[in-house]
Amino acid sequence: MMQKKIIISFLYRIKTKLFWTVDRVVGRLKSEYIDIPVLNADCKILILAPHSDDEWIGCSQIIKDNTDVLICNMDMDGGDTQEIHAIRYQEMKSLANKYHRPFSTVNANNRECGLLKIVQDYRPEIIFLPFFMDWHEEHVQVMNVLKSVSASVKGFQIGMYPVSLPMLPNFITHFRPLNKTALKAKWDEFLNVYKTQTFIPWKRFLANERINGAYLNQYAAEVYSIIPVEQWIKLLDNHLLTDEQKKCLKGNLNKISKVRKMMSLFYAAKEA
Repeated sequence: MMQKKIIISFLYRIKTKLFWTVDRVVGRLKSEYIDIPVLNADCKILILAPHSDDEWIGCSQIIKDNTDVLICNMDMDGGDTQEIHAIRYQEMKSLANKYHRPFSTVNANNRECGLLKIVQDYRPEIIFLPFFMDWHEEHVQVMNVLKSVSASVKGFQIGMYPVSLPMLPNFITHFRPLNKTALKAKWDEFLNVYKTQTFIPWKRFLANERINGAYLNQYAAEVYSIIPVEQWIKLLDNHLLTDEQKKCLKGNLNKISKVRKMMSLFYAAKEA
């Protein structure tokens, strides 16, 4: 019985990777060029990471290339045990230290006050956090914390980055290119630093970066949406995913083309 389960699991992984390959090729063929700028490396940036590894998945090239970046751990538990949570914290801190980027942590007992102080002290030009169409409840909690903080402090824009769900092409405003070598280096670094997370389907994330690249005439790309705070708040107020939509997307995460289509339909339905 155990041997049968191992074989079934192995075949499922092979089938999933094959689907990712097909979706990547088809996604690249169907993409239409987007004329947008490369993100300027000179602006002052604050990256909010709900969980350790979100910052690298969404903003690795910003962390590597920008010299004025503060990485902020929002200290969401992510369903981890205390032991794993502590290890993941150290993984994130070690990555920040490797690239000589300052690192802060909000107080989990009062995240709004903690984040407000960080924003007031650091005065970022752009605050990055996950794309508003996201199934993870703790990612949405971080969005709501920043929304509350934005009422008390001004002078910054919102930058969104994709994590487990892709970013809709019509929201992409900036990007950082990834050639073949840089893309491999990004995920090699992920596997080297985030040893607690090697089980996640990172090749699916990589496939989405390859599809993003086709929109931009690049081998691959990290994409971002940089918009005014007021516009971002309207998106939160009117377009956050419903519980049913989250359930539907979460149940199809490994079907790249289907997820992209569903996200477009969900957004269009609320715009109608």
